Amino acid sequence: MIKLPFFQKPKTNKKWYLGLFLKEYEGMGIAMSWENGQMRIVEKEKFIYSDGWENLTQDIDDLLAKMEQRLGNQFTDTIFFVYSHFIDEKTNDIKKPYLSQIKELVKSLELRALGYIECYEAVVGFLEKREEMPLTAIVAELDKTQISVFVYKGGRIIHKKILERTHNLVDDLLSSFEPLKGNIFLPTRIILYNSKDLDDESTKILTHRWSEDYFVQIPRVEVVKDEEVVTGLMNIFQNQINEREESVATEESVPAPKEVMGFVVGEDVEEKPEKTKKETNIKVNVKDKISQIIPKNINFRLPSFKISGKIPVIIGLVIILSALFADQYFLHKAQVKLLLPFQSINKSLSVDIPVRIATMSADISESVATTGSKEIGDPAHGSVVIRNFSNQLKTFSQGTKISAGGISFTLDSDVKVASASLSPDGSSMLSGAGNAKVTATAIGPEGNLAKDQRFTIDGLPDATYFAVSDSIFSGGSKKEVQTVAEKDIENLKAMALKQAPSPQTGNGLIPSLTKTSLENPIFSKEIGEEATDINLKAKVDSIYYMYDKNELLNKLSALITPEIRRDYSLDKNHIGYHIDNAKISGEIATVKITFDAKAMQNINTNEIINMIKGKSQNSVGTLLKNNYQIHGYELHVKEPLPFLNNYLPFIGKNITVTISSY
Repeated sequence: MIKLPFFQKPKTNKKWYLGLFLKEYEGMGIAMSWENGQMRIVEKEKFIYSDGWENLTQDIDDLLAKMEQRLGNQFTDTIFFVYSHFIDEKTNDIKKPYLSQIKELVKSLELRALGYIECYEAVVGFLEKREEMPLTAIVAELDKTQISVFVYKGGRIIHKKILERTHNLVDDLLSSFEPLKGNIFLPTRIILYNSKDLDDESTKILTHRWSEDYFVQIPRVEVVKDEEVVTGLMNIFQNQINEREESVATEESVPAPKEVMGFVVGEDVEEKPEKTKKETNIKVNVKDKISQIIPKNINFRLPSFKISGKIPVIIGLVIILSALFADQYFLHKAQVKLLLPFQSINKSLSVDIPVRIATMSADISESVATTGSKEIGDPAHGSVVIRNFSNQLKTFSQGTKISAGGISFTLDSDVKVASASLSPDGSSMLSGAGNAKVTATAIGPEGNLAKDQRFTIDGLPDATYFAVSDSIFSGGSKKEVQTVAEKDIENLKAMALKQAPSPQTGNGLIPSLTKTSLENPIFSKEIGEEATDINLKAKVDSIYYMYDKNELLNKLSALITPEIRRDYSLDKNHIGYHIDNAKISGEIATVKITFDAKAMQNINTNEIINMIKGKSQNSVGTLLKNNYQIHGYELHVKEPLPFLNNYLPFIGKNITVTISSY
């Protein structure tokens, strides 16, 4: 059988890698497989440290044992993922206390440490890849006791602050922003992540009244999910592994390790002496790219003919000019972000807006652990002989209290005790006696009294009336059990209300008018009942009042327009607002709104593109400042040919101009 080379199954080179995502008090093991340039997450498992970082080696050993048993594979090559507060800002290395623990586990578990990746870079890379543009936002990385804040503009960090967390996230953010106060306006996009539920933290940020020194409009908050963080970490790791594999495949000698964002492929995380860095640029010409498109194992021949004189030179020039044209038309691109003067308008006013009412319901089931407790048990019981030294018959009714040693008992039934009498020889007085059953008034083993214990009788002189136990008391017991507390019921109700369905719509909701209630709640236990957990089944009904966001923004824009300066214009997307309260009347809501609007200077982007196209990057700033009242600009040029990289595209369609007031 003849095997055609381009139909043969390509060889694969599958490799396994272990990712260890380490935080302050918890971590995650990530099993990854690499094959033909693609990294895939096979399994991931979280774990809680048994004794902080002190017992990290044992914790990871237990984790590896479980993962290796399930996957049938042994891990050696290991990459560490860490939060930024673990990194020494001066040396850009992992801080020594943590580094020593990592060295110990690498040695003890016979792993090969490839390096580390800082988590925030993976988050930023994930967002930029998803949105296909440089990031402009505030990134907040939250660990148990530490917070790291990064301010990005146009894909570059302009501010970084790591500090200890307090109980209030807004206060932490304000502390990190303090050096920037009054100098620049912050991006109005805040991104949070920490693999936990951040709904409450997001609400605090959204409802805080931020000073105009920080934001020109109310910031919006986004939460990056746990799986998105892990995906971003894997993408960076995949890129580095691919670069390493390509280097090994194309060069005879092993290349020097390449360091990207704190991650060094093939290098241990141990401390190393400083090395001289050497940058290597690999240039790929047009011919090389074409040869990659045409399969190497398909042979074909062009018709042969003779060429002489200047024809080869002309053909060469045509090829070169065609390549340059293709580069300029398809590849040479630039992004220009202009920072323009702006007029800020802040107001509070009431407006009437039409609303649409939506009702929704859902059946829910919730469960929580109980937090109450109570003591249960039995009271002690026994029998006594009651003595009567008076000269009259005495009746003791049921419930009469007697006491001994601070412990109280009551009679189980009525008892009649005869009066005292003289002894037969007349030498002494003999008391009347009556037998009675008694029960302790409180539960517990304290009531298990000994025989011949003397009791006083409530309200009577003990010289005339008293009782004595004629046997050992028994039956008293007590223990503490877990019960349903009132707050458990309230917590279940609150959790159920949070599950209320919300309409999937692009319209706005008026929170103050939203009504959510529980219908026919059924609890598995009652308050005070012994139980370790309690369940709730109920129906959640919700009423939502929705409005058209575009209609509201158009109305606000019309109200603001008379106050806008000449040569300034307002984009309704630059209006940030917050509904403070609302009243409903039929299908019209009267809402009180606090809003921040930002009008920017009018500018013709086409004129700017025509002015700067083909110009050097160094001259762009001078041209913009001399011809327009800009406060600043950001410029990003993408050009594969090095000798043209310092110039903007010569074709206007490849230049993108955006306007901002940051």
